[in-house]
Amino acid sequence: MLDKIIIDADFCLKLGGSEKYRFLFEVLPLIADEIYMHRHAFEEVRYPASATKQLSDLISIGKVRIVDQSIRQSNL
Repeated sequence: MLDKIIIDADFCLKLGGSEKYRFLFEVLPLIADEIYMHRHAFEEVRYPASATKQLSDLISIGKVRIVDQSIRQSNL
């Protein structure tokens, strides 16, 4: 098992594409202790509904954390 991973939209779409089996929900927590996904990648997961549901379920139970990057401009 890995300590931390960052997942992308394609990974979620491929693993979460089954309506019958919840592979994304069941397998992803077995891969790493901490799972992160950038907000832009999260917003790309719109279809299939099974992938969006599984990803949302993982987020709601705290297994996947959505991260964002804020850029601050300094006065030079």
